[in-house]
Amino acid sequence: MNTKHTPGPWNQYRDSRGNVRIHGNVEGGPVAFIEEMNNTGGTPQDHANARLIAAAPELLEALKDAEWVLQGTVNAGRGTIVDDEVLEKIRAAIAKAIGTQQ
Repeated sequence: MNTKHTPGPWNQYRDSRGNVRIHGNVEGGPVAFIEEMNNTGGTPQDHANARLIAAAPELLEALKDAEWVLQGTVNAGRGTIVDDEVLEKIRAAIAKAIGTQQ
């Protein structure tokens, strides 16, 4: 089982049939395919979902960076209870994204 996601950036485009495909930064097929947009042109929600999917790799990297910075403030004794709560949310989101969620 492959546990690594397709490297970013991911880009979305509409194919000749009107479907939206999300492709990663490697050769091969799409990482996501939104067929419902074919006949209707897609709802605003379909387009929002496609943008969110396409942004996933960058969002994961930003969360990892935020975790590192926030952990540094906690380790330096400058952390607060808010930092701890935010840090736990960040760690939970990262775990969910990489498949290690408990």
